[in-house]
Amino acid sequence: MKVNVVIPARNEERRLPSTLFSLFAQEGVELSKVVVVDDGSSDRTVGVAKEFGVEVIRTNRRSETNLAGTPYMARVINLGLSRLMNVESDFTMILGADHLLPPYYLKEITSRMMKEGVVIASGIIEGEVARKDIDVRGSGRVISTSWFKEVGYKYPENWGFEAWLVYKALSMGKRVKVYRDLITRTQRKTATSPIRYYYWGKGMRALGYHPLYSLGRATLIAVKDRVKGLYLLRGYLSRVDYYFDIKHFVKGYQTRLLLKLIL
Repeated sequence: MKVNVVIPARNEERRLPSTLFSLFAQEGVELSKVVVVDDGSSDRTVGVAKEFGVEVIRTNRRSETNLAGTPYMARVINLGLSRLMNVESDFTMILGADHLLPPYYLKEITSRMMKEGVVIASGIIEGEVARKDIDVRGSGRVISTSWFKEVGYKYPENWGFEAWLVYKALSMGKRVKVYRDLITRTQRKTATSPIRYYYWGKGMRALGYHPLYSLGRATLIAVKDRVKGLYLLRGYLSRVDYYFDIKHFVKGYQTRLLLKLIL
């Protein structure tokens, strides 16, 4: 199997080496091309990446704000994908600069995807829970290259872009999967600040989440953390651009989930 990889990175001088070591230690697959997109780092991230012989694209971010989950990050990832469009591969992986993979990860996940007809999949991160198969991780995500090219081989630069790809696949009758026995690690905890919940709310709005489903989700979160629940709801009630290609599918999908819960 041939795999292309995009790694967005910002000030990851200390963590990127371990991530790249784990990537190049993958067994039973061929890494066609690895692209690190340096998002305006002020440390030696670029130098570290070049020491591993990977291609580096540099951007000049003007803000110090954490932009993970925003349309801007879709643009960063797309810069890397643009360099891979004409590189032969069977699968494409998006990988966080602090994400550590076990050596069998790519071989196992790609072989399962081929066998089961899955177009998007991921493992899970140690200590985190994926309750549904649509909860495919953004980092460590592996995508069928041929299918990805059918839908443009890039993310839309809008809120909720990672979930858009999952729902796009489902709307086309394709399979997505979380392999819960493929456990990975990160070198720092995933950020769960109120602003991240605000971003998630905006993504839910753009994707066309059912209002009752969104209200219920915000309420459940508010039970544990009132501020985060309110930020999620605030994001959902904000003005965003909709994904008109999947909006009706997502609302119907969640209506069926609500009915299932009620029944």
